[in-house]
Amino acid sequence: MKPDSDDPRITAYVLGELTPEDAAAVEAAAENDPAVKAAIEEAGSLGELLSESLFAEKPKLRPAQRQAILLAAREPEKITNLVKIPDSRHHRRPWIVSLAAAALLLFAFVLFSRAPVFSPKLADRDVTRPHRPITSPAPDAPEGQEEWRTIPINIAMLPAPGPVDASQVGRTFAGAAAPASTISRLAAARDEAIARAGSSFYDEAAESLKDKPVPADDELPPLSRRGSVAAAASPQMRLPVRAGNASMIWVTESIRKEHKKPPANAIRIEEILNHYPLRPAGAASVAQGVTLSTEALPCPWKPSASLLIIAFRGANDGDRQIQANFKANPSTVARYRLLGYSPVAGIPDGSLPTLLPAKALTLVAIEIEPTGSSTDFGTVEWSVNEKPAPPIALSRQPDAEPSDDARFASLLCTYAQWLAGDDQAGMIDSEVVAALAREMASDNLPPDRYDLLNLIDQTLNL
Repeated sequence: MKPDSDDPRITAYVLGELTPEDAAAVEAAAENDPAVKAAIEEAGSLGELLSESLFAEKPKLRPAQRQAILLAAREPEKITNLVKIPDSRHHRRPWIVSLAAAALLLFAFVLFSRAPVFSPKLADRDVTRPHRPITSPAPDAPEGQEEWRTIPINIAMLPAPGPVDASQVGRTFAGAAAPASTISRLAAARDEAIARAGSSFYDEAAESLKDKPVPADDELPPLSRRGSVAAAASPQMRLPVRAGNASMIWVTESIRKEHKKPPANAIRIEEILNHYPLRPAGAASVAQGVTLSTEALPCPWKPSASLLIIAFRGANDGDRQIQANFKANPSTVARYRLLGYSPVAGIPDGSLPTLLPAKALTLVAIEIEPTGSSTDFGTVEWSVNEKPAPPIALSRQPDAEPSDDARFASLLCTYAQWLAGDDQAGMIDSEVVAALAREMASDNLPPDRYDLLNLIDQTLNL
């Protein structure tokens, strides 16, 4: 039977559940019938929206856990070893407890309705010696192309490259377990891997670290934390369009399994911020399917400053080359500081990756100290595939209520700086972190955000 716009096979096609013959039939119908094509796009958009809203994290059951749940559902009379596990903490905060009942049902739905998909396991590598990245041709890759299959651990542990740090002049190498020349070679190998592997590099790097122990401090590359930059001396800064995603894995593993804070160099603000799909609700610009959105809100750790959140969202139909610059207005901005993207000691500043993969989301946070009471900060000028895009004027409306996503971003930045001891203002302590977390608490909090509040609660009780 020829598919029409109401055919249930359309949903199965979007979910990848059809046989090759039925999938071919749906595709043929879409080519000849605009209604079928529109129905496929509508189903795909709905699936993407649900994925972004509910499935930012992909929980994974161990085989024994899954078997126990199936047994309990099918043969409850055979469950004889049910044990109630007491809470070992004596100071659980009431704002976390009050969220449990509201979030439990939604979290259970997420847990059982989405199965995780992981790339193949990556080879273990000695973290003390440099290795060349290993490639192997993908089975279905066009001739001449390669897909990166293994990433050495010591390359995977390097953070994503950031822009030139104008707050540091003549950085020197110190405190690492390997010579500066080794670090430089690893960085060069990382940059080559990014250039050749594209967007898959960051996913593969995180996968290579996922099942490994949290690295010791002397196994991690030494980071040089960014300082504030005078707008009059350096009014312009290139903006990164990609971030790594290993740091949140280390933070969670260290706190929940090892019951201690992770090493300071394992805390990478940009990776923690980009662990969550957030969308600023301020001024925005669209070009060739790419969306650049911004939002400014009061800085929670420095009352005299504002926190600017910038988000790049990739086009739906393919990758794009992005160039973006933050241009501070020296007459209204005294200083600014990019949060995260800390340079690695011993590695010279290099060029930033410019490829923004399709549907990718990258967040950037900048602390801005205005001159006096000004709320106009400058502009973001950008281009897509070397064609200029509409610039965005940056400002903060003092009376505007920040969006929930912007407030959550400010909590992430505050928590990450506190964990790393990167509090340049000297005003972030456990009470500030706890207060911000309490402000985020609500009865309809998404599971991934509830889980962060729980993680913060656990950290505060270490």
